[in-house]
Amino acid sequence: MDLLSIAIGVFAVFLAVISQLITGFGFAMVLVPLLMLSVGAADAVVTTALLGAVLTSFQTLRDRQHIDRRRALTLLLWSLAGLPLGVLALNYLSAETLKWTVVGAVIIALLIVMTGVSLKSGRFNSALAGVSSGTLLTSTGINGPPLVALIRSSQKSVLQYRSTLAAVFCGQGWLGLAMLAGAGKVNATTLSLSGAGLLAMPLGIVVGERLFKHVDAERMRLGIIIMLMLCLAVVVLR
Repeated sequence: MDLLSIAIGVFAVFLAVISQLITGFGFAMVLVPLLMLSVGAADAVVTTALLGAVLTSFQTLRDRQHIDRRRALTLLLWSLAGLPLGVLALNYLSAETLKWTVVGAVIIALLIVMTGVSLKSGRFNSALAGVSSGTLLTSTGINGPPLVALIRSSQKSVLQYRSTLAAVFCGQGWLGLAMLAGAGKVNATTLSLSGAGLLAMPLGIVVGERLFKHVDAERMRLGIIIMLMLCLAVVVLR
């Protein structure tokens, strides 16, 4: 990999970590489109899965007392049905088709964020959110929207909401990564990007935690949405 690709990856991880810590779900939405500026969609998805698993492990351990454990376990179990489906899609979709699938996933995610769509709690919606989230993780890297739409309607606080999301993302991330590795999707490019991204992660955590405490989350959310729209425009036009 060239130095420019690595530099883009490091900066992308820094921004993605900040987004994740402030909004609870922005990591993949920010990271996948930015990584696609320098590498293929498949490598961007696998790199995001690896780094996301590391970040959400940190969040889960730190905030474990705030997790809605029953909800997290239910969604994680349902996602087991979706993870293999996403791996199949990643295996058989062409590079161009995968690129547009990722773009579509980000657009849907943006619409959910901007409109504040929520799913009522229930068995059917839990199954729908879990399976679709698992499929999205291993095919596009962007597994947050279905979970966000379900979890934010039932959590008692922002901290519980963020912690429960992180716990589900953590379990999905490691399971999905194992499946992707088994399918031969982990390679020198994804490992190089992940290694560089791990160097940027601590700084992103420090900045993100400070912003979470002191910055207006709504304004930051708007900034992230604008940034994502610009990233999507660049990805579509390149």
